[in-house]
Amino acid sequence: MKDTAIDGLTQFERNVTTLLDALNSESTGRQAGRSLDADITALEASSSALCGSLGKLLEVVIPRISEEISSKNEELENLRVAYRNYERLLASRDEKIKRLEAELSKAKDQALSQFESISWIGSTMGALLWKACKQRDSVRALVGTDNLQDFLPMANCVLDSYVASLNAGIGLSADSEDYKFMAAIFGTMVNLAAHPEGRQYLAGEVNALGFATNALSSVNLFRAPDGRWLRRMTLTYVYNICLEETGVEFMVTDRGRLQGVVNCLGCGNAEDVLILAVNLLLMLIKAMSEARGKVALCQMIPKGTVRQLALRDKPELKEPAAYLLQLIEFDWMRAAGN
Repeated sequence: MKDTAIDGLTQFERNVTTLLDALNSESTGRQAGRSLDADITALEASSSALCGSLGKLLEVVIPRISEEISSKNEELENLRVAYRNYERLLASRDEKIKRLEAELSKAKDQALSQFESISWIGSTMGALLWKACKQRDSVRALVGTDNLQDFLPMANCVLDSYVASLNAGIGLSADSEDYKFMAAIFGTMVNLAAHPEGRQYLAGEVNALGFATNALSSVNLFRAPDGRWLRRMTLTYVYNICLEETGVEFMVTDRGRLQGVVNCLGCGNAEDVLILAVNLLLMLIKAMSEARGKVALCQMIPKGTVRQLALRDKPELKEPAAYLLQLIEFDWMRAAGN
């Protein structure tokens, strides 16, 4: 319909132009008059057709456009309503998130409070058990009981939690309940292993050996000054376990555990830690039956560090370090061949 109206308007313009040309023409006479009459007639026809086209345009196209405009306005209003509903939904969700955050913060505070209470209870009860295990009769009474079997996995859990805190960069001083709890666990394990009945039992328990593995793999995290004590307790516990054949076998069959002992040889360690590390390595080398195992362990030990330790003034460190240096330099494979 729109194209028809445009075509009619174009034709009307052509007819008007033709009529004007005829009026301006210098021709005269009947032929010119007949031409003018024809042009006027054509102009009237074009005008009539144009009016018809415009009328149809007004009757059909304009209402259709009006309907489309009304439809678009309705869609726009629906979008406005949907947007307002979405805003209300977002506001409701924001309020819910704030409420959940508040509840989470409250639950976190409660959990921290409970954890602190548990650490305090653990450190207190652990200290009592630590002291009790100094007595051989107490250790005899505990060995083989369900209570001790339950205690060993708990000891590993406490150690794992403590190590996780150190890995996260959380400094735990000797005054913290977490450190006291960990210290009580270490003290109890060391005292249990200090007695023949205790170390014989622990050397055959997976969780007790696992505690030694976890502690040895974490010695580099036990930093001075508070870490010095934990290193000493780790080496003491392992040394006591290795007084049993099963304990020695447990140690020499894993390079990672041996490396944990070697890591305690650094000259930056306190002398009590160095003395324990040197003597434990001496025990392990002498306990190995195969020359290849002795050679492998000796190659792990830094000869230069041991040589420096052998120059110390303290006999308790100087003498075993000198002996360890001899074992490191000894040709075990040649001796085995002979």
